[in-house]
Amino acid sequence: LAPTRELALQVYQETKKFGEPLGIRSVAVYGGVGYNDQKTALQQGVHIIVGTPGRILDHMLQGTIKLESIRDWVLDEADELLSMGFYPDMKRVAKFLPKQRCTYLFSATMPTSVRRLAAEFMNKPKFLSLCPGELSVSSMEHAYYLVDAMEKDKALVRIIETENPESALIFCNTKRDVNYLYEFLMGREFRVGILSGDVKQTQRQKMLADLKSGHINILVATDVAARGIDIHGLSHVFMYDHPQESEVYVHRAGRTARAGEFGIAISVVTHVEEIALKRTLDQYRIPITKKILPDDEQVGKLIRERAIVYLAQAHRNLKQSDKQGTQRMIPLLEELMNSEENKHVVAMLLHQFYWQRFVNRGEDPLKSKIIDPETDSSQNGGGKE
Repeated sequence: LAPTRELALQVYQETKKFGEPLGIRSVAVYGGVGYNDQKTALQQGVHIIVGTPGRILDHMLQGTIKLESIRDWVLDEADELLSMGFYPDMKRVAKFLPKQRCTYLFSATMPTSVRRLAAEFMNKPKFLSLCPGELSVSSMEHAYYLVDAMEKDKALVRIIETENPESALIFCNTKRDVNYLYEFLMGREFRVGILSGDVKQTQRQKMLADLKSGHINILVATDVAARGIDIHGLSHVFMYDHPQESEVYVHRAGRTARAGEFGIAISVVTHVEEIALKRTLDQYRIPITKKILPDDEQVGKLIRERAIVYLAQAHRNLKQSDKQGTQRMIPLLEELMNSEENKHVVAMLLHQFYWQRFVNRGEDPLKSKIIDPETDSSQNGGGKE
């Protein structure tokens, strides 16, 4: 499995190079192209299937791929597979795989999300690092982005869009920065709360309850306000300002990855703060990864890919009657796409869908239409698909 068709094709070309002289047949299976050539190759028989999870699952549901005899399952760029939203597809594929198999996860980095994946899909996994001295399999990941001081707020938004946290705490050093960042994120329609010395105790308790319940998923806070709080399942801690004291960094980071769960602490630092951050990390012997801030084009591509993956999953799980209903809308879609002005209407709807599904995380706009083919009793005479 690979996260993109480009990578799937690249891997496929390599399997052909070493496989064909040995009589090993391969096929690339990915979306965006027709099914016929892929079906023909599969019917002729192959040893290696390289593809994206969604298209492979489509073939499985159509009966053109059967996985009972699979010996090896490889997840390439496992961190990217997760960030793109393929987790539901991977879980469904795993159900069809034999329990006695070899599973391999490859990743340029070993973030907590990949470790979580390893724990779910593998039995007592072993970690092999090609970087000497980087053998830690801690449940806590530390990372930082180096940014210009005047671009911190915009950089943080870009990082949040990239990370897509389930729940997060953002730490600032001052109440003024907390208030500013809260208003800044609110203005961009994030579901955000505030925790500082200016917030009354009853309101603080409400903010924490809202975060735990999922009503909001981001809380901007000072150290004083956040000290001692325990939020189960907090996935991310962002440090908008580097703390003045080293032990405060450890305290902030410790808000996530609690009780054996996984989490990530991300610092957004200037050049001056980078020096202080490295001093803190050296003091506590904390390994950290420096990440490159994605540009607008990279974030836009990631957002589009997430939307495509989710929409494909939703369509795959539609009832047959609803699939017929979508067919009626294809002429309207073609009409809209033939007009430059109307393209913006479609883009607006897609933007609203994405923001509601992945940022505001309100009621799933497609939830009422999604079913599980394995348990749906309305198809095939009440049996399983």
